[in-house]
Amino acid sequence: MITTHLLGAFSWCFLELFTNSKNHMALPSLDEFLNIKNVSRDDMLGAHRVPPQMMGIMPNNAGGFGDVEKASRVFVRNELLPLQTGFEELNEWMGEEIIQLLTYSLQENAESEI
Repeated sequence: MITTHLLGAFSWCFLELFTNSKNHMALPSLDEFLNIKNVSRDDMLGAHRVPPQMMGIMPNNAGGFGDVEKASRVFVRNELLPLQTGFEELNEWMGEEIIQLLTYSLQENAESEI
């Protein structure tokens, strides 16, 4: 099971609407919110194992994430193809093609497929 870095970080989101106290809500600073947001983003990237440039995430540094095409090829080879193999085994086990899979290509008119 994947655990987050800031367990209970969003507990401040719950408001106490029916209270007699004057200070029934304390919001964290903007810096803390941005840190929580970045950690949540990193947790999602780790959970789904998709390169950030393929999810449209902007880099925080000037160096960027590198070549999108290379990242895409590595993602397909290491993540997508093993998943497709599992679904093909499911189709074989069921005795018919329940799940249809397409061959991944970077371009519509790609000369060679991955």
